[in-house]
Parts: sequence; C-alpha cells; structure tokens
Amino acid sequence: MPYPDESRLAVLGYLHREFGVEAPSHATPTGALAVSVTFGEAEHAVEFSADFLNQHAPEELPELLTQWKLAEQMRGAEGMRLAVSDSGVHVASFN
Repeated sequence: MPYPDESRLAVLGYLHREFGVEAPSHATPTGALAVSVTFGEAEHAVEFSADFLNQHAPEELPELLTQWKLAEQMRGAEGMRLAVSDSGVHVASFN
C-alpha cells in the first residue's frame, strides 16, 4: 500500500462521522485512495492522493478535511467526483 493504513482509517473515520455510513474504498493503480460514499439517493466519489496521505500524520487528517469542508463540498458536488491533494479539494475528472 502506498500510504499508511492508519491514514486510510482516519479518512474513512472522518467520512463515517460526517455521513453516518460505511464507505467502501480501494487503492487505485496510481496509488491513490478511492472512496465512494452513498447518502440520500446519490453516490459520491472522492479520491485522496497518495502524496496527501503520506505528507500528513493520520491524526491530522480529520481536522484538515474539516477545515477544507470536504463533507460540505461532497454534499454540493451533485455526483461529480472530487479529488483531495495537498492543494486542497477540487472537482476532478478521472479517466
């Protein structure tokens, strides 16, 4: 795995607290962590870069994601995929 498992668990814990659901995840071929969250009628995908997960201690991740308002952005993304990297949260296109 290209990032610490503790980082994956920290991200999943944040999403569980925000949405109250278990979010399936997997590593992508590029080494990122891909997560799918279903709430309401919508399924939202978010991808966390390996660099982002490696450059922050697992205990820092939930606070950083809260500061960046990831959950709010996911709720407003209307099915668009989001990407999280050291530059923040943005709408992304994954080919």
